[in-house]
Amino acid sequence: MNHEGLTLVAYESTYESITGFKVYRSREQVATLEKRNSEWIAAFLMGLKVVTFTNESFDFCLNKLNRLV
Repeated sequence: MNHEGLTLVAYESTYESITGFKVYRSREQVATLEKRNSEWIAAFLMGLKVVTFTNESFDFCLNKLNRLV
């Protein structure tokens, strides 16, 4: 799955849907995106710190990741 320069690779799923993605830009993993309960959790490295944010909308998280990584 591609989204404006990001490639998503599913790595976690339930019997109903995909719940975890590795997020790549130019073949390098730059983030993860996982669904827990009713929210999507995005995480990426900024320097030596892990930055996370959550939102109920998958598209919101993906668009925000695209701007930040």
